[in-house]
Amino acid sequence: MIERLLRALLAELLAAGVPAPLGQPLTLAAVWADLARLAGEELPADVLALLDGPAPRTPADRDA
Repeated sequence: MIERLLRALLAELLAAGVPAPLGQPLTLAAVWADLARLAGEELPADVLALLDGPAPRTPADRDA
């Protein structure tokens, strides 16, 4: 099941034109949200709260 969901997510990212999706940095919350969506499941409140909060800082943001 995990393999099927990850393949579906990869296909969506490729279709959206994301360059080299397997090498993109992602938060666990983002992965959780996409896998839950693909599986037709609801997100837990703590994951939803993280996604509704401020965007995580990137190394480039910290260096600016």
